[in-house]
Amino acid sequence: MKVPISWLKEYVDPPASPAELAKLLVMAGVGVESVEGDVLDLEITANRADLLSMLGVARETGVNLRKRVRVPEVAVAEAGTISPASIRSRSRRRSFAPAIRRGR
Repeated sequence: MKVPISWLKEYVDPPASPAELAKLLVMAGVGVESVEGDVLDLEITANRADLLSMLGVARETGVNLRKRVRVPEVAVAEAGTISPASIRSRSRRRSFAPAIRRGR
């Protein structure tokens, strides 16, 4: 997974250089395939699904640096704003299964 350090900075304050961050992540058990400029290419194993997002990589970085992670605010709609009765199908068919024409 490609991790731009500029994007990671939105969530946590990483080390000054990409090489230092790569070393930190390797020590934490995260595979770093390459470092290209300010982009790390991480090897995410099957047992580390928590690292499949920028927030997950930021949490791992924050834990190892003992720094606070800035979590983005998420807006949640109130219950009842969309009801099944307000959703209408454009199809006038009673069934979604395709009609089968029988030979004569």
